[in-house]
Amino acid sequence: MKKNIISFIEDLKSNKKLSSFDEASTKQAVVMKLLSVLSWDVFDVDEVTPDYSIKSQSIDFALKAEGKNKVFINVKKPNDNLNNNQKGLIGASSKAGVDIAVLTNGIEWWFYLPSIDGDVDDKRFDVLHINEQDPADIADKLKDLLEKSSVESGTAVTTAEAVFEGQQQMLANYTVPEAWVKILSGPNKILVKLLEDTTENLCGFKAEKGLITKFLKERAKEVDVPDAPPVQTKVTKKAGKAGSKAASKAAKKSPKMPNYSGKEPVSFSFSGLTYEVAGWDELLLTLCEIMVAGHKDEFDKVLWLSGKNRNFFSTDDNELRSPEKIKQTNIYVDMNLSPNDTVKLCHKIIQAFGYPVSELEIDAKDED
Repeated sequence: MKKNIISFIEDLKSNKKLSSFDEASTKQAVVMKLLSVLSWDVFDVDEVTPDYSIKSQSIDFALKAEGKNKVFINVKKPNDNLNNNQKGLIGASSKAGVDIAVLTNGIEWWFYLPSIDGDVDDKRFDVLHINEQDPADIADKLKDLLEKSSVESGTAVTTAEAVFEGQQQMLANYTVPEAWVKILSGPNKILVKLLEDTTENLCGFKAEKGLITKFLKERAKEVDVPDAPPVQTKVTKKAGKAGSKAASKAAKKSPKMPNYSGKEPVSFSFSGLTYEVAGWDELLLTLCEIMVAGHKDEFDKVLWLSGKNRNFFSTDDNELRSPEKIKQTNIYVDMNLSPNDTVKLCHKIIQAFGYPVSELEIDAKDED
């Protein structure tokens, strides 16, 4: 099935007529076709009910299992702004008690857990974008969340809840440095007193409170608050502007990265030394070990490096797809990366420790 979903997505990406579709065409050529690929009988109204009405709200498709509504889908035409069409769908979904709600314009697919507390943005747990994300990743998520057997068995909502919880944890992890900055720059009376007493215990003299406050504020400036993670909440939107500006500046400074697809590394050079490697996994792991050797006390910085809807590093190997432990640390790195994503992560790693991207040079050849 996954191959069929990937083929469907690739056909969509190459369809030049897609952007000119109206809602009716999007429903027929995109949504109904996808539901069919996902094993739904789109001609059986007991499985897929079109134009389902709940009070004054109309739902384009209601997916059912054992006679009960499980998923509501509303469809807009391509390039429509989905932000303006969320409330009606979520309101109807909450009243009907459905497990999952989906809003799509054929290109973007927004997924919601209607039962979650909060406003509309809080309920959105994932976003798929046909033109921007990897077709294989999109296929996995569509299969997990919308395949008929997944919806009928209840694993779809279990997966959705797990994704939501993961997003919340990622947001919490992101917020810790920001919280620490607030504590340092407060000034926090407890922290000032603690530092004051500890200083006296060490040298026998009390430091002036003004000096301690100044010291803490200086330390606050040194804290590296990471860019906002890809969590679909209001917090992300507020922090995202600063993150996008920083990313834009970094993009201007960094040279365009070569395309490493279909290639394998022979060696890489870093800080004047050359290391022979037998593959992308070995290159990534070796670079991590080099960073540990030079920055052991601050190597946990890598725990803040993340990509779209995933972490690259963790102290819990269960959080990663293909974990490999980094020597002399309790940190694992995810090896489940494409060649280009591996190189991008390597760039992020060395930049986290103050090195320019140009410090890393990779010698790669075409795969045999």
